[in-house]
Amino acid sequence: MLESIAVVSEWQKERDAILDLFLQGKINLGGLLRTMREAKRWTLEQQGKLYGYYLRVKPMSPRTIERMERTNEIPKSPRRRYILATLLDIPVAYFGLMTLESFAQSRQASQTGATASVWMSTQGNVDLVECRRALKFYWQQQQAISAYAFRSEIVNWMNYLHSNVLYVDGKQQQEMMRLLCYYQQLLARIASDCGAFRTAMEHMNKAYKLAKLLRQKELQAIVLRRRAYLSFENWAFAAPIPDFDTALSLQAALSSALKGAILLSVGHGHAHTAQSSQEVTQARNWTGQAEQVIEAGEVEEEEYFLKFDAVRYHLHYAAALMGSPLKQLRQPDSRLEHLRWVRKHTSAERECLDINGELLKAQAWLDEGYYPDATKLARKILLVIKEHKLVVGFMRIEALYQSLKDTNYGRSVEVAQLGMDLMIARYPEIFT
Repeated sequence: MLESIAVVSEWQKERDAILDLFLQGKINLGGLLRTMREAKRWTLEQQGKLYGYYLRVKPMSPRTIERMERTNEIPKSPRRRYILATLLDIPVAYFGLMTLESFAQSRQASQTGATASVWMSTQGNVDLVECRRALKFYWQQQQAISAYAFRSEIVNWMNYLHSNVLYVDGKQQQEMMRLLCYYQQLLARIASDCGAFRTAMEHMNKAYKLAKLLRQKELQAIVLRRRAYLSFENWAFAAPIPDFDTALSLQAALSSALKGAILLSVGHGHAHTAQSSQEVTQARNWTGQAEQVIEAGEVEEEEYFLKFDAVRYHLHYAAALMGSPLKQLRQPDSRLEHLRWVRKHTSAERECLDINGELLKAQAWLDEGYYPDATKLARKILLVIKEHKLVVGFMRIEALYQSLKDTNYGRSVEVAQLGMDLMIARYPEIFT
């Protein structure tokens, strides 16, 4: 068991006590709305303004809010109830609602029938040069934002390779298997961006089997690294450690730049499970060794579809400084120094990396108790994540939001607005 770093805030205690009153039958739902509003120190006018804004109507009058609380006349509309629950930090179950994820799935199931799978495709007469050129383009799109829009084309190329790989020999067969390995990794990244982690892991496992069959250690190391990060994105920090360590064991066979990328990842991974100052030091030593090979330049994109440069080094080092589950082992001030470097050297064309850096900065501010700054930055990042539909980004904002709710700042209007913005961004079909 990891030692808990959470400190129960006065707001958490007050909120839990109020919710207990409702569960004990001492107040009804209208009384719960009133008591939670007063605990947040909101006026009737503030509540009415927020409620009306997110309903996309004019502000509700103080009299309307007061009557709802006094008479226990709660709106029957699920949409309105979800908004009230989120604004006032009340579990949706208290309103007789299922989770938003389940509600969205039930709506979709009732409104749509069976559709043709986007993964079905036809084959064509193409050559390996064109196949590789397409693969490079798709990876460029994925590294910029996402290759989701090209998923059908990607599967077309994979179907072509699958249909022909058994009927060629020698170098041509090896090249087809290598291309298939990279296409599997690409599909894994796309599936991960969509929140389909099980599907993503299936694709990555297939990629690793191909790399093992090819007996190419550099390819194995790349797949292990990417598979490990899939677990990270699913908040399973201990699970990927064996993959990181296996990749590290292959370092003698790796090019200088690829070795640097692996060292950076290994340090990043171990930092998130470090339980002692010695383990933290070892993780940072691995990360620090990567800096020594920065001068070797980026890993050739057309060879590995993996970049290693100074910006990525500083991002990973910043994450390592705050990675430990034990708060006393973290170094937020040093982390912000690395993030400021990233901000200064990140161009507009590298927006996704900038998002990652801003998320790390928001987490650092949260850890340091700069709650208004963390909330404001989280809302700003959410706009970009929403535009590009980055599911993993939504999950990280959700984690920030849940942490902010449990601080004394959790009673603020700004945190409630972050919760509403997140809910609308994730479920636009319900709230827009």
